[in-house]
Parts: sequence; C-alpha cells; structure tokens
Amino acid sequence: MKTIEMADNGRVVIPSAARRALGLAGAAKFDVEVRDDSIVLHPVVTVPAGDAWLYTTETIDAAGRAAADYAAGRVREATVDEIGELPRPRRRRR
Repeated sequence: MKTIEMADNGRVVIPSAARRALGLAGAAKFDVEVRDDSIVLHPVVTVPAGDAWLYTTETIDAAGRAAADYAAGRVREATVDEIGELPRPRRRRR
C-alpha cells in the first residue's frame, strides 16, 4: 500500500502503478463509495449515446444466440457473391 496526499481542494493523485493495474489511462470517471472508514473508487465506463443500442438486452441476447450458433457449427464464412445472392427481405407496407 502506498500513502498519498490530498490537496486542500480535495484532489488526490492515483499512483501510476495502480492506474496501470486497472488499465486506466488519461482522464477517467469514478463512482465514489464511503465504506466504513474508507473511500472506495469504482471506475465508470461511459457509453456514447450513439453506441447505446449495442448494450440493449435485445442486442446482448442476439449476440449470445450468435455465439451459440457459431459454437454449434451453424455459422460459416460466405463470399461477397454468396451474400449478394441471398433473398432480400420484403418491405412492409404502411
């Protein structure tokens, strides 16, 4: 354990060895928890709004099904020509 100092304005510097061990680089955000007589910092990952769709339950479930299909051998590589020959989905009428 390494002792660090807190500045008058409340700033602390996380030692470089600790940052490397957690894979932290550059600016980072943390959730702060006070636990008994300790301060615990939990790194927070912020997802850009444009990428939020990737983390929906539906997308995560679909990825799980795709991984299961791949593991079961129900997936194969296709050439660009083979993909071009696939039937196009029918458009819904409004």
